[in-house]
Amino acid sequence: MPNTTYVPSVGQAGGIVLMWKDGFCLEIVNSSSSMFHALVTNDPARGKWFLSCVYGTPYRENQTAQWEYIKNLSKLVKIPWVLIGDLNITFDMSERNTNTNSTSDEVIDLIREAELLDLGYSGNPFTWTSNSHGTGRIKSRLDRSLVNNDCLITFPDSKLLHLPIKGSDHAPILLSLYTNFADSNKTWKFFEHWLQNDTCVNEIKNAWVSNTAGFAAYIMSDKFSNTRHILSLWSKNIFGNIQGRITALQQQLEQLQHTDVRGMHTEKVLNIEKEIDSLNEVQASSYIQKSKDHYYNDLDKNTKYFHFTANQRRVRNKIDSLQVVDGTWCQDKKFYRRTSCLTVYG
Repeated sequence: MPNTTYVPSVGQAGGIVLMWKDGFCLEIVNSSSSMFHALVTNDPARGKWFLSCVYGTPYRENQTAQWEYIKNLSKLVKIPWVLIGDLNITFDMSERNTNTNSTSDEVIDLIREAELLDLGYSGNPFTWTSNSHGTGRIKSRLDRSLVNNDCLITFPDSKLLHLPIKGSDHAPILLSLYTNFADSNKTWKFFEHWLQNDTCVNEIKNAWVSNTAGFAAYIMSDKFSNTRHILSLWSKNIFGNIQGRITALQQQLEQLQHTDVRGMHTEKVLNIEKEIDSLNEVQASSYIQKSKDHYYNDLDKNTKYFHFTANQRRVRNKIDSLQVVDGTWCQDKKFYRRTSCLTVYG
């Protein structure tokens, strides 16, 4: 994420940072020690929407003033609005596993007066625990997204995902505004991490043996095709679907954290975290190749940089919206096939 803005901390307290990728317009309109407010344009068919990234104060005596400011801001926002972050509020007893004090009725009333609605979630019901492995004895749902009615109308498929906790006492939350379509066009690649397995060289030697007769160019092409086929099967058996394995492990991690009552699953969680780290190393190597960066051998192993570069290429090859001849916009993939279009936005 090459675009960054931040408010520095005071000593070890406070501080907030906002980072975003290239490919859409984000204009910071206001910032403070606990909030960023921005106008976002990522889809010309749906226009601008308002984003508020908020760190909610954990001090009850300061919460009313913070939410009074947000309520007053709601009177000025007349476009889709997403408010997201560690809001440090809970709405009812189901959002915590202890009898600690809930958010005051005064703050809840201010949220209602601002006409902000909780988007809900998918995943573990708690986003904060009293340790960094998701197995702490005290748990709460402190991180969430609030939206206005315009947002629900403009982005009807929006949803919030609670991801597994790893390396923090808070769970990452992921806001998705669209329904994602799977990309069925994949090219074959030889990945360098394959060579770390001792059996790879033998598989290549065996695959290269061919009894095909014909012109030299045809034999060469057949050997390449046979090698690709053999290595694909070998990679599937040895490495499997790396992202799928990571996802499965993250689901196990989430399940262990979800069912943990009094820190009984910490050892299992640590083992799964180690396995995820190992698979992430393999995946990082593949992202370096997918980024097609020719200078990575001269650089530090900055996997986030290569991850960004690979995804940036993918974004440029994606069509998000199509404008029909009558001026309307469509995002439905099925609609593309039966509609003649005038303008394309990538």
